[in-house]
Amino acid sequence: MKKTIYFILFASLFWPYIALAQDCEPVNTPYTENFESAVLPAAPDCTSFQNGGAGNNWITANNPDPDFTTNTLEYIASPDNAADAWFFTRGINLTAGVDYRVFYSCGNSNDAAVERLNVYYGTAADAASMLTNITYPANVEITASEQLISLRINVEASGVYYFGFNAASDANQGNLFLDNIIVKEWTYQPPQNLKVTNVSNTAATLSWNFANVLEPGFFYQISIVSGTGDPVAGLTTATADILTLNSYYPLTPGETYSAYVRSFCQGSFTEWSEPVLFTTALCEEVATVPFLQDFESASVPAVPECALLVTGDTGNPWTTVNNPGNGFTDNALHYTGSDEQADAWYFEKGIYLEAGTPYRLSYTYGNNSATGTEKLASYLATSPNPASANAIGVHDNVTGGEPVHYAFENPITVTESGIYYIGFKVYSDAFEGHLYVDNIVLQEWPCNPPQNVVVSPITNTTATISWMANQENTSLGYFYDYNTTEIAPEGTGTMTMTPSLELNDLEPGTTYYFYIKSFCGPVNGEWTMVPFTTTDIMGTGGAAFAKMEVYPNPAKDVVRIKNTDNIDKVEVYNITGQLVHDQLVENTDAVINLEKLSSGLYLLKVYAMGEKKTVKILKQ
Repeated sequence: MKKTIYFILFASLFWPYIALAQDCEPVNTPYTENFESAVLPAAPDCTSFQNGGAGNNWITANNPDPDFTTNTLEYIASPDNAADAWFFTRGINLTAGVDYRVFYSCGNSNDAAVERLNVYYGTAADAASMLTNITYPANVEITASEQLISLRINVEASGVYYFGFNAASDANQGNLFLDNIIVKEWTYQPPQNLKVTNVSNTAATLSWNFANVLEPGFFYQISIVSGTGDPVAGLTTATADILTLNSYYPLTPGETYSAYVRSFCQGSFTEWSEPVLFTTALCEEVATVPFLQDFESASVPAVPECALLVTGDTGNPWTTVNNPGNGFTDNALHYTGSDEQADAWYFEKGIYLEAGTPYRLSYTYGNNSATGTEKLASYLATSPNPASANAIGVHDNVTGGEPVHYAFENPITVTESGIYYIGFKVYSDAFEGHLYVDNIVLQEWPCNPPQNVVVSPITNTTATISWMANQENTSLGYFYDYNTTEIAPEGTGTMTMTPSLELNDLEPGTTYYFYIKSFCGPVNGEWTMVPFTTTDIMGTGGAAFAKMEVYPNPAKDVVRIKNTDNIDKVEVYNITGQLVHDQLVENTDAVINLEKLSSGLYLLKVYAMGEKKTVKILKQ
């Protein structure tokens, strides 16, 4: 009897194990299985496991891997036997002729291991009924920690189908994970996010994104039509998501076009994408930065050569005018009001901009009346067309009858290098007056150094440093550093937001080199260096000079000395020890004139209360 029991148990270990699905009604798409309803380690209700070999079976597990942190299907590798474990979904109603997609996440536990997972479908939840392998390629190898898979299915006959996920890894591999199974109908979408960039007079670059990352088109059809016409089928095709239009379609200077794209997927075309409008430049010439438009080249009332005008359904177009008054004394861009609302655009010639480089746009605008109100906006566009323009400056209360100089407080940057266009739109109400624009400047964002850096007062261990912002200030703060080697800092240094600071714990009688530069948001200025020398502790005493200040140091023409006790006299020696200046003081304050001395290092000997102190100064 013991032998019989032993034989039955032994045989059961190697006999294929089947955990049958419950008797559940089939469901419609979309179908989702994320294993959160599973009672670990069993399969969720209405699903089943089957082991077709001698390896292990699937189980459900919670948080089995850093990339799979919720309930997940897991196959734990056997050291001796290859995997042949099945997981079957619930029955799903599928319709013949309808495209479906099967999505799932899978991964493994070991970068050195290679797992194999195949996906089948059939008419029953058992291995024998799984006749169609939809995995491409079959026996796909899984080596990534997590990847999202998309598979296509189209059944020939409507009915109830089951999907089987078969772990087929070799023996002694890692653990295999499976989660987030989705079966749903699939509709192919046209490309999205069409962009036309780098537009010149005869060329432009068209780019787009896949509607679905997991389902790019096999190829694409592009339609370029003049104006706002409908797309024309079969114009041209491309196998990339970016192309230069002049290679596929001849473009004419100063003309507006509509660009369409559609995908070819699984034997048919999608719908056309939404169109993107663009206008080619009038001239081949492309400007560079710095750029200036002062309208002096214009033949009044025409706008400058290569500038492009777009006028809406109401109002007048832009013109130019000479010396119109109200602070505008030369040629200027000009809009004359009418009995209709203004809707006029002015686009400059193309300007080449570098991606990531910060730029500053400035211009002067104004009107002719202290009571009238004009409305103006400035734009940056990828083509001289309102549809491709993004507003960067809005002035909806232009009044006062005087010029206003406007400069952007924040830098302008572009994400792609190429040709861009500055545009101005007037949208004043009806029955208003005249609007003027002049001196359009586009330049790299300036980050000018601070001015009037002064080190004063200086003691033997401290120095107070102050400065002023540059007249054209774009700084948000300052970086500073100092050393005794006269070598510019390699890093950014320490930030300060105020225009003064105090350095402490300095060495007496030591020359320091103070470096400061402006911080202007996306860019930093260049270092400005100012040397100074701390006072020395020398002589027969020090009590008489405990609070003495000597400044400025470095000095240009004069040095001032302030002391608590009366200063008897001051002597100035050069570095060879020669007396070059002496001065009787008999006061607590002294002004020492160094104007006649050459630049270099000098020693000031200060006498007070029977004591003497020597201070090094640098004459600039």
